This record gives sequence, C-alpha cells and structure tokens, in this order.
Amino acid sequence: MKKKIIIIIICIFVLLIVNKLFLYNNYLVPQDINIENIGEIDLKHKDAKDYLNYNGIKIRNDFKKYVFEEDEGSYVLYNKDEDIINTFSVYEVNTLLQIFKEYDNDILNEKYIERFLKDNNINNDIELLEYLSNYKNNINYFSSNKEIKFNFYVYQFVYDVLPLIDEYKIIKGDYTGILLFHDNYEEEKSIDIMLLNDGMRYVLSFNGFDINENNILDVVGTVIFNEEEQ
Repeated sequence: MKKKIIIIIICIFVLLIVNKLFLYNNYLVPQDINIENIGEIDLKHKDAKDYLNYNGIKIRNDFKKYVFEEDEGSYVLYNKDEDIINTFSVYEVNTLLQIFKEYDNDILNEKYIERFLKDNNINNDIELLEYLSNYKNNINYFSSNKEIKFNFYVYQFVYDVLPLIDEYKIIKGDYTGILLFHDNYEEEKSIDIMLLNDGMRYVLSFNGFDINENNILDVVGTVIFNEEEQ
C-alpha cells in the first residue's frame, strides 16, 4: 500500500513538473520591453480662428493643402510628383487601460487583470505606460503559473498594441495624454499624440518627412473635444 502511494505521489510530482515546463516554454518571451519616459510637456490650450472638425474633435485647420483620403480616413499631403510627404489622422478609440483589461481573456481573465491594476494603483493610460516601461521579466521555473501567464500577457500586449514605440513624453497642463515616438527605418518621422478625455482616447497621428515636435504640439494645443463634425 505504501509503495502504491509513493508511486502515485511520484507520478503527480512528475506531471506537475512536465506541466510547468510546458507552460514555461509555451509562454516564453525572450524579447525585452524598451519603452522610455524622456520627459513631460506642459501643454496649454489656445483658441484658433479656423477649425477642422474631425473624428470627435476640433483642431486648428493647418491641413488646407492636404487631401482627405476616404479609404484611409486620413489627410494626405502630396508633392508635385504625387509622392506622399505627410499624413495626418485622428481616431477615437478605447483607452489603453480598457484594452489591457480585455486584451486576451484566454490567457488571464479580466477579473485577474482588474485585481492586478487595483493592487498596483494603475488607474489610467499614463500610469499603465509608466508600469510597462519599468517592467522587468523576472520569470523562472519556480514562478507560479499565474506569474508566467501574466508575464506573457504583458509582453504580448506591448508588442501587439504598442508596436515600435521607443520613447514617450507625458502631456500635462490643459490636456492629459502621452506623446509617443516610433522607431523609424528611414528619415520619415512618426509621432502619435494620445489625448485622454471623458473615458476615451483620441489618437492624433502625424507621419512624414518635414514634421517636428514643436509644430505638432502647437496645433494639438488648439484641440477642443466633443464637437460634432460638420
């Protein structure tokens, strides 16, 4: 009888080890998260004489030379050879925090994620991004199944929802948001500004060869929310 009990215990132990090895290898994430906070921006609102109504906001109309592309939902500036110089778009979407809660309930359910956010006092997109930029992969074979899955959850979220982001700045003042700099493979620049308002995230995306941060902030500082498009 004792021999049978010992065999059962050994079998259970082996199964647990096999399960842990399978889980660990299946949820292995060799990449590193490389997102860096490089400062803050105090952005004050200023009125404009001429506004563009676009996807839930009003913004100073610096885009009169642009062509609106219906298929892409973007404003596009072409040169004389019909090559694209710059693009500008606005999208009203869920907050990063809401997406994080619902990202993949097959890995971890929303209740678990909500408890994690509460325990770490993460209440908005800025606090979430701060957490992610300081996140360290401390997973090993002795980590619990939940810890291994959560580590995978975090990395997959970053690489699916925040791809190619290198650096960011926090926007304060009359606006609350984040300015994101994307990795570039050529001279073209890509800057997204996420403004948070009334439980939504407004992504203002600027891409092109002759854009710069100061000019972008100058026009973004004219944004007014909750205006009907005309």
